[in-house]
Amino acid sequence: MKAIGLTASVILALLTTIGTTHAQLLFNLTPDTRATQAGSMVTFSAALENVGATELFLNGDSFDLVGADLTVDDTKFLLNAPLSLLPGQLWAGDIFDVQVGAQARTGSYTGSFTIFGGANTIAQENLGIRTFSLLVQEPAAIPEPPSFLMVVGDLSTWFIVPCLSRKIRRGKNAWAMIQQSNVPYPTHSACNKE
Repeated sequence: MKAIGLTASVILALLTTIGTTHAQLLFNLTPDTRATQAGSMVTFSAALENVGATELFLNGDSFDLVGADLTVDDTKFLLNAPLSLLPGQLWAGDIFDVQVGAQARTGSYTGSFTIFGGANTIAQENLGIRTFSLLVQEPAAIPEPPSFLMVVGDLSTWFIVPCLSRKIRRGKNAWAMIQQSNVPYPTHSACNKE
């Protein structure tokens, strides 16, 4: 019975320590909901603040997002976030991207992003987890031009193109006649004589 009481107090002490460390980091996604379309990428940003009295190391992360053709890339957290936060220090910046592939279906998707760390560089305590939402929307419809503009475009094709092609043909014929005749065609130096 004594062993169970001792084990329970050790577990309670560990949970209290983890809870204290977790409460040491304020972690907010700004914003936590993004809307996008298939074939695009969105970036999520965060504000991280150490509200504790000791240095807090940010040693890693994990993420979860379920959806076909949705990919999370945490490179921005690994490259941008500081290795640690001193007491009272605040950091804000981009922490991950979500690539929405061309085959992603429209709908609402929910994921989570977790930051691990603690009192030293090898600690892997859960410092904070935040959920985020991604709304994949239909692409905006491209409005069709009014019928009047389409008729004008067709008419211009019927009248302008034949006129231009006749002028081009006449220009080619005139040049061909000059080349076939024995009349000397003025050169650049002849044009400059007075």
